Amino acid sequence: MDRSRLYESYYILRSDLKDEELKKSILDLKRKFDDLAIGIKKFEEIGVKNLAYEVMHQKQGYFICVEFRATADELVELERYCRIKDDILKYCVLKKYSRRTK
Repeated sequence: MDRSRLYESYYILRSDLKDEELKKSILDLKRKFDDLAIGIKKFEEIGVKNLAYEVMHQKQGYFICVEFRATADELVELERYCRIKDDILKYCVLKKYSRRTK
């Protein structure tokens, strides 16, 4: 039985990263999804936006939206990775509910 669920997550990367460092951070994030065998449905780079409040002395952040399917264990490992990574200022994972038709 498939225990994976559909999630949508948002990542805010530091905006003071150079282009090469930003590309490397994005590639590292994608690679982590691949390492965990998490199926990415959508990977959207939103770009630089102002933050509502300063986070780690940053007033802006580079936003990324990812829609994916994962199990609970894979999600725990992904969140652990986000807490360790210095380039990620904030992250948020939301469980997406599907509407069932009767």
